[in-house]
Amino acid sequence: AEVRTVPGVAQAEARRVVSGKIQLAPDFWTALELQAIPDFRHIHINRLILEQGGPLPPAEGTVLIESSTLSLASLRPEDVVSIQPVGGQIRRLKIAGIVNDPNQIPSSIRPTVYGYVTNETLRQLGVSDSYNRLYIQVAGNPQTREAIERIITNVNRRITDLGGVVLGAFIPEP
Repeated sequence: AEVRTVPGVAQAEARRVVSGKIQLAPDFWTALELQAIPDFRHIHINRLILEQGGPLPPAEGTVLIESSTLSLASLRPEDVVSIQPVGGQIRRLKIAGIVNDPNQIPSSIRPTVYGYVTNETLRQLGVSDSYNRLYIQVAGNPQTREAIERIITNVNRRITDLGGVVLGAFIPEP
């Protein structure tokens, strides 16, 4: 909430992102990036579009899979997949649905499966749900990268002033 008060910030949403691996076939595991979304009903940045199955939010103990994953494996709602968060145990999750996340690099380019879960599901996997990623939408329509960088620098400063740690920032071209 503090970040939203930084001048130039229109929206700010935090998520927990966890790396791991997912089994797509017997003896075949690939990279997994799980995002825990605290409130699926109020996503304003990096919105998900439900393509198959559902509901939004997914039920506890289930995962939504990003649609570009279908280029790597034939997965459907109701399938059960084995996943293993980094440093965690192998767990099984039922696929609640298939979503499109237009902001992700397609799995056909970066062979990673993107999954979306609730904070409760993440805790069931034995992973902390404390936030480690922040999405920012800047106000207005900045025409230069420098204008956006100034706002992001101020956001970074606010986070560190509050005792947080900023490891990096990705700024797409305006």
